[in-house]
Amino acid sequence: MAEMKELLGEIDFFEEFTEEEKDQICAGSLMKEFVADTHIIHEGNTDRTLYVLISGKAEVAKASAPSSPLAELTPGAVFGEVALFTHQTRTTDVIAREPVVLFQLPDETYQSLDPDLKVKIQLQTIKILLGRLSHMNRSFLKMVQLQKATQAAMAGANTPDQAREEADL
Repeated sequence: MAEMKELLGEIDFFEEFTEEEKDQICAGSLMKEFVADTHIIHEGNTDRTLYVLISGKAEVAKASAPSSPLAELTPGAVFGEVALFTHQTRTTDVIAREPVVLFQLPDETYQSLDPDLKVKIQLQTIKILLGRLSHMNRSFLKMVQLQKATQAAMAGANTPDQAREEADL
């Protein structure tokens, strides 16, 4: 448990947690290793575990489009929060792209935590989700601007580069 707690100390998600809170979290949690090209999460599964990537890299993808990853996960990444907090089935696949080590916080452990600690985990997760939303908004805006620039170029004599400049890309 000491090694697990030490590893958590290196992860931003747990930066604001006290030593006692880390002890409580580690008591019912575990570390797990996955080899490259192994599914960590299968879309549609019903497990409710929160994961923190300690080392290695993984990809998030929809089962319907496995060759088009939605995100790359690197050490410190937190995932699995949707199923943990909403009790919905898994919404994506997560695949180890190289050997990975994960911290796992199962629902049973999460439910047994002190209410204030559960709220602290929720707040940290909200920060992550807001960061993802902000990133998605910026990406969406770029796509809309690119689409407008392309449409303008197709409608006029402008080249795509000129149209992008006009659209303030």
